[in-house]
Amino acid sequence: MANMDSSDRSMYERSDLGTARGQRLFESKGKRAPIITNVILTVLAVALSIAAVSAVDDGWADWIVLGAIVMTTIGLIIAINTRMN
Repeated sequence: MANMDSSDRSMYERSDLGTARGQRLFESKGKRAPIITNVILTVLAVALSIAAVSAVDDGWADWIVLGAIVMTTIGLIIAINTRMN
């Protein structure tokens, strides 16, 4: 990028690429949309957690695998969260 002028560089650094009027691609239209989405995702997460815990009843090895999955998911959340900030 050292041999580019500002117009060449702006082609690669466009923040409005693929959007109309410079808006973000996944911008919320209302104030209730994030609340509804969070409620739906929370209910889904609780239902899937109950299903996973009820399926793990064969012994201690299943609990270790479930714990490893949970710890990997938490690590992924931390990695994505630090990358976004």
